[in-house]
Amino acid sequence: DGKSNMTCRGQIEFIYSNDQLGSNGTHKIIPKTGDILLFDARLKHCVYPFTSDVERISMSFNVNVNFME
Repeated sequence: DGKSNMTCRGQIEFIYSNDQLGSNGTHKIIPKTGDILLFDARLKHCVYPFTSDVERISMSFNVNVNFME
């Protein structure tokens, strides 16, 4: 039928680890209309294929913040 059998399609997955504690894990998010996800650029992440007839807009950028005392 041409449909994907992936249960995670369209999701973003964050991969994190704590080498000092010897632990690691992942966290998956299913974006909803109007969601904006901001996260540290050092956080490993991946996205899964998005197959739909509706439009999805994705944007990526880096921000540097300098705090003045």
